[in-house]
Amino acid sequence: MEKITYLECIQSITYRKDYTMFDKSGKRKLPNKTNSAPVTQSRSSTAPFDVMRLQQTIGNRAVGQLLQRAIKKGRTNKTYKAGRKINSDIITKKYPHVSQTVIEEIQRVHLEEPDMTLKAAYDLAEENVRKSGKRVVGRGGGKITDHTDLISKLSLLGADMSTAALYITNHCSLIDTNLRELEFLVSDFKVHPSYSAKQVKTAVTDAFMEMPSKLIRTMSSFNSFAEEEVAAEKSTSSAWKGNQFEQWVDVNVKSFSTRKQRLSFPKTGSMSKARDSDGYDSKTNEIWDYKHVSGPVDVDQVKDYEYIIQKKVKSADNIAPTAVNYLFPDLSAAQANSGLKSKNNFNVWYIQPGMSPEAKKL
Repeated sequence: MEKITYLECIQSITYRKDYTMFDKSGKRKLPNKTNSAPVTQSRSSTAPFDVMRLQQTIGNRAVGQLLQRAIKKGRTNKTYKAGRKINSDIITKKYPHVSQTVIEEIQRVHLEEPDMTLKAAYDLAEENVRKSGKRVVGRGGGKITDHTDLISKLSLLGADMSTAALYITNHCSLIDTNLRELEFLVSDFKVHPSYSAKQVKTAVTDAFMEMPSKLIRTMSSFNSFAEEEVAAEKSTSSAWKGNQFEQWVDVNVKSFSTRKQRLSFPKTGSMSKARDSDGYDSKTNEIWDYKHVSGPVDVDQVKDYEYIIQKKVKSADNIAPTAVNYLFPDLSAAQANSGLKSKNNFNVWYIQPGMSPEAKKL
């Protein structure tokens, strides 16, 4: 049977009331757009849209995934359908030797990323289980319900909560959001009776910065989590989600585990202040900055990075980087900062929600 391209397939879906793309003889048939009036939107049809713009916006691969949901399947209730937990027998039919842990991770990934294909979900689930060595949910142990429960349980461990309790209470909405959205256990908070009050407070905040990278596996899920944080407490959440995003990238985005080194640059010349990069790639001698924002990045930071590159400013580790890379949580954020590409040795990257976490260059 003759293959059909993404573009032709979309056109067929756009301009036909049914989803048949081959006639009875098996020969491909496409609608004649000059003779076919666009289909008005209804329960059984899809309104026309700009195909080329769609391809440019989300890419051919994402278009293909979109089509998997748009094209009618055979008459069966057992489909890989968005918004519905996929049955385990569908998974085992395609992957007979898959473990129960991976099955449950596939089901969780699919609910978070409904546009992801079964193969992509399987690959991501395998990687997640291999990296974590344990379940992301249902981990067992004492789950913490809210900020008062957190103070109570850590106090029972003999920790000096005098400083931490005040901080937790002052930011209770943000902390309750984290405890509600993620499954925090008492064991996630590395406190000890010998710690000072300040050390206990640091251990508590460190846990909230670190655990999202262990408990959230997809970009869409992290973005949704970050939105909940901002809704709970706008001021403090900005710093929290920025730090959480940095650690999430280190752990979950392909090839970024080797870029954890941070470079510190002293205030030099016309720089507005000292700067610390979020990552450094020793193979390319380039620094990285991870921005969980929707709008333009800080202008002063950009100017300081330009100065560092142009003047070959050395870090505290005696490294003079040759390029700057900005990483954003989705395509729209990257496009909002596309002007950075016009600067010498500046690159813009983003992570595409709906796919296995991977940096894509704008």
